[in-house]
Amino acid sequence: MKRKILILTALVTITLCTYAQNWTNANLRADGQYILGGVEALYEKVTCGNEEYVLVKFINHNSSKVSVEWIDAVYENGGWTYEKNNTLKTLILQPNQEIEGKCNEQGVLKIKISSIIDSPEKFEHYMVSGLNVKNI
Repeated sequence: MKRKILILTALVTITLCTYAQNWTNANLRADGQYILGGVEALYEKVTCGNEEYVLVKFINHNSSKVSVEWIDAVYENGGWTYEKNNTLKTLILQPNQEIEGKCNEQGVLKIKISSIIDSPEKFEHYMVSGLNVKNI
C-alpha cells in the first residue's frame, strides 16, 4: 500500500511539474528582449472546464513596487486581434512578486480566448500588447 501511495505521489508531482513548464513569453519585442522595465510577462494556454483560456504570469524582478498596464492581444491567421473593447488592464506588483492567473479564479490574468477571437481553435499566440511598466 505504501508503495502505491509513493508511486501515485511521484506521478502527481511529475504531472504538476510538467504543467508548470508550459509558460511562454508574452512580451514580443523586435529586439528579442522579453523583460521590460524589470518585469517578465508569460502566458499559458489552458482548458478550464470546457473553455479555452490564456493564463498570464508576471514576474517583477525589481526591488520596488511597479504598475503594469497592457491590452490583451491574440495572433491568428497572420495578424493580431486585440481585446474587443481595447480595455487597458492594470495590475500592481510588489517587489520581487510573481503572480499568475489560475483556472479556479477570475481576474485580469485569466482571459477567455473567445472573448478576443471568434474561433479559439485558430489561436496561435498571446501578447500583453503595449506593456507599460511604471515605478510607484
